[in-house]
Amino acid sequence: MKQKTGELARKNKIQNNARFRLTIYRDGEGLYAPETNKVGYLLEVKPLETAGYELNKKGIIVDVYDEIAKPVNKLSNYKTTNSLPFVMAAIYQKQHRLDEVLLLNQHGFLCESTSSNLFVVYQNQIYTPALSEGCVGGVMRNVVMQLAKKHQLPLIEAQINPQILNEAEEVFLTNAIGGVRWVMGYGRKRYFNEVARMFSGWLNQSL
Repeated sequence: MKQKTGELARKNKIQNNARFRLTIYRDGEGLYAPETNKVGYLLEVKPLETAGYELNKKGIIVDVYDEIAKPVNKLSNYKTTNSLPFVMAAIYQKQHRLDEVLLLNQHGFLCESTSSNLFVVYQNQIYTPALSEGCVGGVMRNVVMQLAKKHQLPLIEAQINPQILNEAEEVFLTNAIGGVRWVMGYGRKRYFNEVARMFSGWLNQSL
């Protein structure tokens, strides 16, 4: 992987920060019943404008998208090309002029957003949907959990009822490209960003 990403960066004359995207697919003939299990892959690269992670100055506005729930199964924790539920959620987001929307799993509990993992600060505890709730096991999710452990902050993987959004002190989203993004509002509810700011600072220190 290190060799191939280096070659691709050089071919595209990218010397600094970049985003690599690896797509792995089943190669060979056959439809739903493959004739072989040969694997193919596509590696893409795109330059990034900034070297670190800057916390968003203006908090984002979110809502819950409940028209199509995300199923919970052994594939749920992986990022796959089966992205139709996320596309539909993003269309809802655009139609309602939101910055982001939160998806529910098939049981009606919080799962993730269209592009990020979710963290909720409630009564001085940090919660994130457990992998058993169907969320993607994101790279930045894992980094935030490690930072919480390092700095001895209580972080709990849990089943999270969306009603907690009306009472939480903070809500923030994480992914490998944007780092930590704090949520300012959900409906009429407004949030702080103290914990999100701490994680953003620790994240940049660790780079």
